[in-house]
Amino acid sequence: MISSKKEYMEKFASEVNETLKNSRKWKRHYVTDLKISDSAKMVIADMDAFHNHSFAVEVYLRNKDNLDKTALLYRGNKITYGDMFDKVYAYAKSLKTMGYGAGSEVPVCATNMPEFVYLFLATNLIGAKLNSMGEWFDKDYTKFILEHSKSNTIFISDDVYDMVKDKIDESSISNVVVLSLADSLKGGNPYEEIDDKFHPGLFDSKVSKIREESSKTVMSSKDFEDIGINYDDNVVNDSELDDPAVITYTSGTTNPGVPKGVLHSNRSYATIARFKDRDITNLTNMDGIKSLCHIPVYTHMELCTLMDGLFHGCTLCLEPVYDKDFFKYSVIMHRANYQPGSQGFNYDLCYALEHDEEFRRLCDGLAGDGYRNGQLGELIAPTITGEGMDKGSEKYFNKVARKHKFGVKKLHFPVCYSIGGGTGEASGVFTTLFKSYMEKLPPYTFSKEGIGLNVLPFAEVVILDEQGNYRKPGDKGIIGVKSPCDMMGYYYTGDDFSKLHVDSPYIEAEDGRRFLVMSNVAYMTKSGSVKIKDRLNNNVILDDGEVIPVYEICDAVLDDTKNIMTGSFVKINDEYIGEAYVMHIILQPEANKEKALASLSKRLKSKFSPELLDKLYVRVRSIEEGFPVAPSGKRDIHPLIEEGYSSKCLSVKNLLYVNTKGKDKVLKK
Repeated sequence: MISSKKEYMEKFASEVNETLKNSRKWKRHYVTDLKISDSAKMVIADMDAFHNHSFAVEVYLRNKDNLDKTALLYRGNKITYGDMFDKVYAYAKSLKTMGYGAGSEVPVCATNMPEFVYLFLATNLIGAKLNSMGEWFDKDYTKFILEHSKSNTIFISDDVYDMVKDKIDESSISNVVVLSLADSLKGGNPYEEIDDKFHPGLFDSKVSKIREESSKTVMSSKDFEDIGINYDDNVVNDSELDDPAVITYTSGTTNPGVPKGVLHSNRSYATIARFKDRDITNLTNMDGIKSLCHIPVYTHMELCTLMDGLFHGCTLCLEPVYDKDFFKYSVIMHRANYQPGSQGFNYDLCYALEHDEEFRRLCDGLAGDGYRNGQLGELIAPTITGEGMDKGSEKYFNKVARKHKFGVKKLHFPVCYSIGGGTGEASGVFTTLFKSYMEKLPPYTFSKEGIGLNVLPFAEVVILDEQGNYRKPGDKGIIGVKSPCDMMGYYYTGDDFSKLHVDSPYIEAEDGRRFLVMSNVAYMTKSGSVKIKDRLNNNVILDDGEVIPVYEICDAVLDDTKNIMTGSFVKINDEYIGEAYVMHIILQPEANKEKALASLSKRLKSKFSPELLDKLYVRVRSIEEGFPVAPSGKRDIHPLIEEGYSSKCLSVKNLLYVNTKGKDKVLKK
């Protein structure tokens, strides 16, 4: 029996070394027809030769000499890499005691919290698969996932338990391990006043209450740790990069409540992290960077963020609350350097910095010198992820970033926004740091098309037509992706679960090579970056048969970045005006509404037929009103469709009539 923390770390280190020493001599290597650089291929070959093990082992090897550094920051409580590995080892011992091992599956439904990180790494350490699901999943689907896992235990955080309780009660699960948001608040919560304002009692332990109410055997995280205290056998599995490691889920937009389960290998997480090392990116060392982790942990994107940070010795700022209204407070509470978030989340942050005096005072009171006077001096990489960023929004965000001196404490100059992207199936293969600054450098300096999403060196991205023919730069088509980070496959099929509809995610190119499809219309620039226009098959079809891609209408409207910040196009069917189209827009703060609408109507007239213009309306939303945001963090157009036609909608036809008559005012609605 191990009795001290020091003994735990010594045993952990010994097991890792012993496993690597006795590792199988032959392991699978990545074989591919990828058309990437020779240097990228050499990095992949080096990973096969010297790093062909689990990502949990790699995280340990990269940080074993820096155990006193802060790995996790949780409501002001600092957890070092040494403390984290200690917990990971204890969790691994308990999992082994409970019968989990190589190839088994550990279901978890939790939020961003230290205990999730321990479980994530421990599951990977023993060679098992983590199945990270969302609390909002369809009841039958949740029960199916639990049955399919063949596990008799689920791990769940107490903040989401009430949403999953009935699903668990009706399943064959026997044990519930409750991970409380209070478990790691050993030093209290200095932000309790803010938390209670938005989510009263969220950080109070609910384990006792759950134990009283549940029909299952309920354990606390301490109970779970104690299970493995006498386990003395090795826990470190001799894993490979190509072993299955994690099941995550897509957004569920196609089939609400039933998102597709996606299986990922060790290689997926290890490759993304390795290609962000300084010897490849030529960027400043990431050592000491604080990364805000707030996106739901059932997404591949968030688990990549966790692994990226831990691979590079960063500090993960764990935020269990994923909410647009709370996001801005999370940013200043954690004083993060890297902050991924949707366009909608960042709009709310920028609006508060510009218009909310109370919020700016809170910045001064909470966040120290780096955030004085509403300045976000430590935020060096504000990044839009998960959805596109309109040109007008980018202009507005960057103006706010300059005014509020984003990044000046770290870099001594204000930064601009970065963009990143990918899919749950193909991983995050795109990133463009400091986008507007990059556009001022060669080869983009004199290019009218600017810069889009840059492809990371390990991935091959092509543009294809529907028959699989390669498209030339500038020609629009379907995005095809191939990389070591591609999913191993969808984990369930329609045969497994009747409500699950899974189409083939692949397309075969003209040369017989197979690519994962990203369901977007896009084109490749001459410099090799990718410009995404819209989702596939989002068109307006007029009575005469003319097909107009919606992105062409949006481009015409949003081209005026001086006056128009952002917008969304929706199709409606109103009982009074019939089938119609509404373009919701937000104007820039300094815009003249009358001139902006006059210019907009003229642009539309020059590009589109009278039939479209007769059915098209413009709805001007105030900056305060903004756009609704879905639980995923992306812009939600469903409330716009439900709003339909109202007195706030301005007819483009009438706007053109006013302009033609030479009147100098547009009627205000």
